[in-house]
Amino acid sequence: MATATELRPVLRPWLSALAQRSEATSRNYRVSVTRFLDELGDRELTPDSLVEYTASLRELAPGSQAAHISATRSFLRVCQAEGLVTKSPVEWLRRPKVQVSPYGRWLTLEELTALAHAARDIGPVHEALVTLLWTTGLRVSEAAGARWCDLYADPAGRVGLRVLHAKGGRERQVRILPETMSALAAIRQGDRGGSDALDPNDTSPLLPSPRGGAYRTWALWKKIKETAEKAKLERNVSPHMYRHSHATWAAAGDADIVTLMQSLGHRKAETTMVYIGLAKGLARSSAAHLPALT
Repeated sequence: MATATELRPVLRPWLSALAQRSEATSRNYRVSVTRFLDELGDRELTPDSLVEYTASLRELAPGSQAAHISATRSFLRVCQAEGLVTKSPVEWLRRPKVQVSPYGRWLTLEELTALAHAARDIGPVHEALVTLLWTTGLRVSEAAGARWCDLYADPAGRVGLRVLHAKGGRERQVRILPETMSALAAIRQGDRGGSDALDPNDTSPLLPSPRGGAYRTWALWKKIKETAEKAKLERNVSPHMYRHSHATWAAAGDADIVTLMQSLGHRKAETTMVYIGLAKGLARSSAAHLPALT
């Protein structure tokens, strides 16, 4: 079995192969595998060393443990293909089961309204970001990677966005509402006097930084935090809460499961059903059909 020294040369080409993933995903994978190689050190890659590595992750939250192990498994599969690992290590790298739940992590209409007003007061980029996340359900990494050329119009004149940097590399389309389009256009017209016409050749980001390039995900996180502080919300608001809110309120508004799955990019219906259960589960509860006791 190989040592970390023998495995490190595979790191660069493996990371290059991740170029189609989002910037955040590539960075997290690099950090995870670098930690694994540092933990392995001069020891040989054996079942015992993999078990010890897994044990070293117990200080992290289950979701973070799962992310580290997923990245390491991906890396070691490449090492196996290169002949550096003779046996698949997957059986010794077990990810903890992680339940990602929107319960308690969606925003009320009052909170969303307060956030929208606060974003408008701060500036056009904050307003466009908040409006984009709320009306599309995009992940923050997807919003950061979205470009003007990804916008298109259907035969009825509705504007859509091709999400090309989606989780898992799966492309999908989301609708861009008129108010969202107006917020995005305000950045181009206000800062640079640019055109808001759809242009398949315009590779500039939907959310341009002051230098004209794309924002990094951490910078968009910061803008969400600034907006929550301006709105004086006591909750710890994250970008992903807008995604949970989009799905929950769309389900409450009778969006069907197929529409939700397509908009959110879910592969499994069970993931989407959580939002429908959250939005309508109690209304359909058997408790509502019980007779009153006298």
